[in-house]
Order: sequence, then C-alpha cells, then structure tokens
Amino acid sequence: MEDNININNLKLNYIKENIDIDKLELNLIEYGYDTNAGSIDILCEDDDENLIPIKVKFGKVKNICQILGYMKTINVERGIIITQDFSDDVKFIAEDFDIDLVNMK
Repeated sequence: MEDNININNLKLNYIKENIDIDKLELNLIEYGYDTNAGSIDILCEDDDENLIPIKVKFGKVKNICQILGYMKTINVERGIIITQDFSDDVKFIAEDFDIDLVNMK
C-alpha cells in the first residue's frame, strides 16, 4: 500500500511540474480528484465551466476504459488523455466518445 502511495505522489508531482494546463486552454480545478471510478489525474473546466477529466499515462494507451469511467462518474461528455503513444484502436474510437488525445513531450 505504501509503495502505491509513493508512486501516486511521484506521478502527481511529475504532472504538476510538466503538464501545462494553460496550453490546453483549460482552468485547473484539482490534481488527484477522487471518484468512485478512481482518481482523476487532473480535473479542469473549460471557459463554459464544463468539467473535463484528464488522464495522464506513461507509455502506450491501449484502451479508453479508465477515462470513460471518469467521464461517466462525473457526468461529462468530454475527456482528455495525455501520453507518449496511442494504439490505433484508441485513436479510432476516441473520436466517437469526444476524447482528445494529447501527445506528451
């Protein structure tokens, strides 16, 4: 359990230092927002005050289940995944669910 807490803290610290929310033209609400579907890495809102969950993943994203769970739990229609690489399946299906895919630099 302690190892998971340390890993989560390292991930949140990395996110805070390296993910520029301003470039996404969003307003930060909270890092590590807890829901029944798990902890949303970054919870933001757009200029119209629509909530937008952001999932940050290290490595290749092969499915969109986690972000869909966040979107359903907080009852929103748009989400964002930030990572280094996306599978072709994710690229194909993300459009149908209004999920923006952002490449991490």
